[in-house]
Amino acid sequence: MTSSSSTPLTPDGVDPIYTNSTLDGTFGSLFPFSVGLNGVDQDRNYLAIQIMGTLLAIALAFTLIARWTHMFVNWNRLMAILSNPERQNYWKQNGNNWFPWLKKHIIYAPLWKKRHNEEISLSKAVNVGTLPGRNHSILLFIYGVFTIVWTLTLPYDKPSREVIASLRGRSGLIAVFNLFPTIVFALRNNPLIWVIHVSYDTFQLFHRWAARIFIIEALIHALSWVGNTREAGGWTAVRIGLSEGPHAASYAWGLVSTFAGFIILFQAWSPIRHAFYETFLFLHKTLVFLVLLGTLLHLKLDNLPQSMWLVAVFILWGYDYAMRFYRIYKYNISIRRRKWSSRVTVEAFETEACRVTFHLNGYWKARPGTHVHAYLPQFAHLQSHPFSVAWSERYDLNQRSEKLPSTTQDTEWEDPKFDHKPEWRSTVSLICRARTGFTRDLWEKVHLLANPKDDRKIVETWGYVEGFYSGHENLSSYGDVVLFAGGVGITHQLMFCKQLIDGFNQGTVATQRITLVWAIPSEKNLKWIVPWMNDILSMENRPNLLDIKIYVTRSTRAPGRNPAEKSKSGKVQVFHQERAKADEIMKEVIRTRKGAVAVTVCGPGVFADAVRDAVRWQVDKGLIDFIEEAFTY
Repeated sequence: MTSSSSTPLTPDGVDPIYTNSTLDGTFGSLFPFSVGLNGVDQDRNYLAIQIMGTLLAIALAFTLIARWTHMFVNWNRLMAILSNPERQNYWKQNGNNWFPWLKKHIIYAPLWKKRHNEEISLSKAVNVGTLPGRNHSILLFIYGVFTIVWTLTLPYDKPSREVIASLRGRSGLIAVFNLFPTIVFALRNNPLIWVIHVSYDTFQLFHRWAARIFIIEALIHALSWVGNTREAGGWTAVRIGLSEGPHAASYAWGLVSTFAGFIILFQAWSPIRHAFYETFLFLHKTLVFLVLLGTLLHLKLDNLPQSMWLVAVFILWGYDYAMRFYRIYKYNISIRRRKWSSRVTVEAFETEACRVTFHLNGYWKARPGTHVHAYLPQFAHLQSHPFSVAWSERYDLNQRSEKLPSTTQDTEWEDPKFDHKPEWRSTVSLICRARTGFTRDLWEKVHLLANPKDDRKIVETWGYVEGFYSGHENLSSYGDVVLFAGGVGITHQLMFCKQLIDGFNQGTVATQRITLVWAIPSEKNLKWIVPWMNDILSMENRPNLLDIKIYVTRSTRAPGRNPAEKSKSGKVQVFHQERAKADEIMKEVIRTRKGAVAVTVCGPGVFADAVRDAVRWQVDKGLIDFIEEAFTY
């Protein structure tokens, strides 16, 4: 409806029927399809939400059953092998043909050809992210198609205003529903990670897509309201609806939420996210808060029951931050000893990396495959960054010893000379590769702050670790374990070496051979892990169990010298000017395997994709499980 030319206007040019004196009684009657549930098919809307919720529940239940079945099979294999760990022939082969096919073509397969974690580059300076795997793509496709179909299933036989009103209601409800998985999947302390043993990186993938669906549906919701209101009363009606009408406050907060989400759509784009990560985090959290607050008030002010969904989302978000603070307090703060932070030692290497060691004020029972979020206020204020735990040692505070025991018995030992109960503390070490932002600043500032007279660039500071996250993969039931590491990815693998050798000595693992493959650009990168590798090499039975292959791709070795070096035992090999050929390594592992094989990889995307591809083409030749550690967020 538009103003008639014969109707007198107010001094500011507004039709009198829009003025405040009649707004409460006329806005809804003049624009019925812009207010409330007029034209909205709530029964179909709730049916759509019920089906979408069921789809998510089925996906989670299926994943839960699959993961728990996998864990039970591994436990059963371990129990069967422990009585005679040298005879594992039965477990070398696949029990059927269909599951290896599923691994090869669905579970371990990239979306297309080989690329999965290798970033898609538009130029040397611009990367637009990675591709999901084929299994994740199928789930996203099913959920996305269902969302589109239900969004567009409208009463097209009715007048256009009713169709648009129905679209407004449908898109609004779907948008609010998707806020729940968007937030839950983003939580560091997401309970689903521990229940179904799926990595945080995987949940981040689904978080990003759920967020995109929310933003698109919120935009459709807002534009549907604007379209109907403008058609009925022009832009004047839109302005009054947002500023003076009876639902103005609700609409305005809804607009705030939609606009903040629209900014996130571009602000979280991979090139921007990675180029300005610290700035991205601050802005992202601020915008997310505006999205949640705006949506809550939009629903609450109009007394819509979905407002309780947002209350639940805020509670979950608050729970995550409460758990973060609890983890920081548990490992870094000791009220009894009046310690308010952990002591931190940072050593900068010339190979553009830092070794960061936190001397915790609490005890952490070390487990491999974990990561923490590190806080170093002197270098990054209150920002935190994720790093794999490369090494951990424990010591008795009363004895002031900081040496990691080499066996399980040592961890249970108490010195009879001292009549006291051990008061255990832990040290946790990380390797921070200098790239951009915080890691680059850390490396440069340590060089500036360190004593110039010292050969080693070491700085003492204070900080906190928030963790410990992940670490739910158990490799103890596999006869052969292959650990691939690219560059700083070695930090993910070292603790597995220590744990498995220790377990071998105690007779608690099935592992008969470990192959560690590390690809590095320079021999100088070896300095990162010298003290920890020395501890591993000195462990009992290490030569019988661990093979180490180091590939130095840009070696400084003089031309003409032997490109390969071997230790006296032949168990440590260094290859110069050579890249790790994952396919050849995997063929050799399968040919000489002792039992079931586990392959893990942590490293640059192109390196990880090469390992994944090599594993895929061997899964039908023997029982192989593949595990990838990635930080693509």
